[in-house]
Amino acid sequence: MAAKPIRVDSITGVWTYLLSIDWEETWLWVLMTFHLWCTVFTLLSILYKKYYPQIGLFTVYCE
Repeated sequence: MAAKPIRVDSITGVWTYLLSIDWEETWLWVLMTFHLWCTVFTLLSILYKKYYPQIGLFTVYCE
């Protein structure tokens, strides 16, 4: 899909910026899902005091 050019003065705040994003892009949904999964995994590992999976996940991301 061809992107429409956005005028510089058409974005006046956060809400207009979010409205200007093409939310039909597949890569955007994949990226958001990945970050949501990482957040849930990290919060669950902290909640249940199991830091070993979190340390392993951090090691995989940093290499």
